[in-house]
Amino acid sequence: MSNQQLSTWDENVFHQLYNNYYKALVNYAMQMLGTQDSAEDVVQNAFMQLWQQGRQSRGDNHIRAFLYNITRNAAIDRLRHDKIVQDYQESYEINANGEEESIFTEEVFRQLFEEIDRLPSRQREIFLLLMKGQKNREIAENLNIAEETVKKLRFRGMKTLRQRMNPKVYLMLTMMVM
Repeated sequence: MSNQQLSTWDENVFHQLYNNYYKALVNYAMQMLGTQDSAEDVVQNAFMQLWQQGRQSRGDNHIRAFLYNITRNAAIDRLRHDKIVQDYQESYEINANGEEESIFTEEVFRQLFEEIDRLPSRQREIFLLLMKGQKNREIAENLNIAEETVKKLRFRGMKTLRQRMNPKVYLMLTMMVM
């Protein structure tokens, strides 16, 4: 694809890129993830990111590298997340009526909120908004601060919580805010 075609950046160009790279990227992701569905999800997300950043692309080689890097990183993230979930599930066997699960969940949340309450006020606000499902950009707008500030305070808070919390409770937190 020529740089002139890429400079127009419209749906036709995007569809041509999709047709050129989709199958190869799915195969690439499948080598890491092992399942077709997971690989397709990762590649679809890569193309969504490309669409959002497409006008900033410099050329076909840049786009190819971008797509493979995004796919690789997303596949690695998916593997990490799956490993965390698997470790969590294996560490707690729940009896048939679910009593242990209920008690465990309540205790985890109690410990979690106890530690979040000990954070500095701005970090605490950020974590409570994260737990409500808000993204960094939304939090920045709500608190009237820069998105980079949100990221820095989130990082500091995670570091503090990781040091203070039981590793299994911290694992639950990371599953909720990532």
